[in-house]
Amino acid sequence: MHSGLGLLPSLAAEKVTVRYGLFERSIPVADIRSYSETQKASSDLKSFLDYLSTEEKQKFQETLQVKMSLDIVALDKLINTGVGKQILSFASTAIARRDQASIQALRSAIIIGAKSPEGLGVVSFLEAYPSNQLVVDVSKISKLVGLANSSSSAADVPPKDNVSSSPLGKIALQYQILAAQDKQFSGCLFGDSVSAELGNTLGSGTFNFGLNGLSTISLQHLRQL
Repeated sequence: MHSGLGLLPSLAAEKVTVRYGLFERSIPVADIRSYSETQKASSDLKSFLDYLSTEEKQKFQETLQVKMSLDIVALDKLINTGVGKQILSFASTAIARRDQASIQALRSAIIIGAKSPEGLGVVSFLEAYPSNQLVVDVSKISKLVGLANSSSSAADVPPKDNVSSSPLGKIALQYQILAAQDKQFSGCLFGDSVSAELGNTLGSGTFNFGLNGLSTISLQHLRQL
């Protein structure tokens, strides 16, 4: 994949530049890894965190802890599906590059990051990104995240099925279909985000169908599968 992009295998992001309107901060990737492991922020990272609310800081730390052990073959198939290509295309608009390889670079970082011993997460993705700097427009990324949380949380509004209403919900479910296709398991776990936190810790021969971040109403669709 790297050779197809004309990129050196050793090339990886050393710094992340975050843009939000006129705001811009550059943070070493090594500082982000250190923060994820120790919760101690470097001066560069602290200057960024100071702009976040207490809740946003907590969500940022929680996001850094998400590390997914994925089936590489299923993941490769997933990002080549229609919905996978749409997500990559949308996400690529938030990445500033001088060339036209944003989508290919994202694809490469996802696959190589997923092959890391810790699995795919924010840090492993950044460390696999084929450029010495990753420039991200947060406002555009927020739109993608907003699509994933498009269902209303108002008390008087009935809960929606996030699998059918969210692009990220659809892609999570599609991955599970691809990863479980033509395979037999001795045990399966069906659940919501709480169950999803267990990941692939149930032992060999088992499969966790818990969907992280999705409402329990989605279980109705999983049972139909």
